[in-house]
Amino acid sequence: PPSETEVGLNVLRRFKATEQLMHKVKDVEMEHGFSYDFVLLTKDDDHWLGPLDISRFQSNPTHPNDVYFKDCLRFSGVNDKTLLFGRRAAEAVLTRLYSDFWEPRREFVTGNIEHFWRNFLVVNGADMRPASFSLLPTCDSIYVKGDDGTPYLCQKKFYMCKEYADLPQDGSFEQPEFCPAADDAAWLKMKRFSRSWAMRLWNTLAHPLLLWQV
Repeated sequence: PPSETEVGLNVLRRFKATEQLMHKVKDVEMEHGFSYDFVLLTKDDDHWLGPLDISRFQSNPTHPNDVYFKDCLRFSGVNDKTLLFGRRAAEAVLTRLYSDFWEPRREFVTGNIEHFWRNFLVVNGADMRPASFSLLPTCDSIYVKGDDGTPYLCQKKFYMCKEYADLPQDGSFEQPEFCPAADDAAWLKMKRFSRSWAMRLWNTLAHPLLLWQV
């Protein structure tokens, strides 16, 4: 169980922090008399290869109840690396992410975190909207040392959507620089060592929550 492992506890802290942040969002909205339109849930090792054009999502009339995610590496669920919530969906899902985790529901007993997210969104009435990689162009990245000892940022190929090859070559998008094979293999070995869904997340407690009012 997640509550019995170090990594699992970090996952629960992450969920709890997200829920608390979303309640802070509501407090700010109430205090100042306005409402955000979108909430972006991302991770501290997410690197953006290109811009986030929020107007592409806003033009969808159903966006308030939508949750957008990258349409790749879904592992029978939802790619949770970068999640863009419409405001209504954020209210339904993020305000109860930690609290409802403890509910004894069979839908929450899953084989991986991607499957858990899918079921959690469905249970809470959010609409899942897979988006092309060019709309959410993020990738897991780490700093490694170059041959001269200078650190540089590289992308983990294992978790790169293959659609990166279709990104525009006009300079509007950054082209990925993949990590050296040894570094990527070491990371992948750690990844494959994980067996429970809780072990599929890194020990990162920082949890960026970005907001839009358009």
